[in-house]
Amino acid sequence: MWITKYRYKVLTYDIKKRVREIIAQVATELGIKIENGVVSSDHIHIFANIPPHIKICEFVQKAKGRSSKKMQEEFPILKKVLG
Repeated sequence: MWITKYRYKVLTYDIKKRVREIIAQVATELGIKIENGVVSSDHIHIFANIPPHIKICEFVQKAKGRSSKKMQEEFPILKKVLG
């Protein structure tokens, strides 16, 4: 699970859909199977089957980093809201 900065409710509509796509892409690249996941307006829950050779923190770091970077590029309003 991870939350948005200051728990701002910014994960809505198109943003929510795009975050799901990015996280799924990272999981696929690492050979991780997402069993269940929920993107709420201010946080994300993921239940995943991670192979033993991949550290949990590696997946979380890549998913958070890539989703944050791409979201700010694709939705400039987020950069203004979240700083």
